[in-house]
Amino acid sequence: MANTRHLEILKRTLTTAPSQALTIQGWTEWYENTEWCQWRQAQPGTQPDLSGVDLRGMTLVAIDFSYTNLASANLSGTSLSNLEGANLSLANLSHADLIEAVLNGADLTNADLSNANLDFAFLNNANLSNADFSDACVTNVDLFGATLVGANFRGADLDGSDFSAGVDIDQGRTDDWTARGGRESRSEKIAS
Repeated sequence: MANTRHLEILKRTLTTAPSQALTIQGWTEWYENTEWCQWRQAQPGTQPDLSGVDLRGMTLVAIDFSYTNLASANLSGTSLSNLEGANLSLANLSHADLIEAVLNGADLTNADLSNANLDFAFLNNANLSNADFSDACVTNVDLFGATLVGANFRGADLDGSDFSAGVDIDQGRTDDWTARGGRESRSEKIAS
């Protein structure tokens, strides 16, 4: 169950979100002046608890969810267009809609992305160590320079994803990949 105070701060912040399209710099400037940002800076040791919250369809662009408990949160249909460099370690993003999300350089260490949809997501230089992608849609994903050490892709659809350039997959659990038509087949990757 989410901490009511944490959820109220986030809701007040989201009501101030611009309705027009902004550049990444514009979203960053907006976020730096929000109640959520100021609260996070004043309480650096606090781990926000948003477990079980329903955030469907909300604009979450530029929001800092580092070390946030999102266990069982519903993030379907959310606007997570740019989480570049975000710290989402230990986050529960199972069943999340991360289509075309920019997660370049993000830390998703030990994150639960099971059954998530990451179609056409950008995960360049992301740390995905020990992340759980079981039964996820990881199609057409760009993983250049990503660290996948210990990542679980059991039952994941990896069709069209690029595992060829600079990907560290040492000791990753790759049983039952479904990389049909991908740029590199499961057997080719394991052999390399």
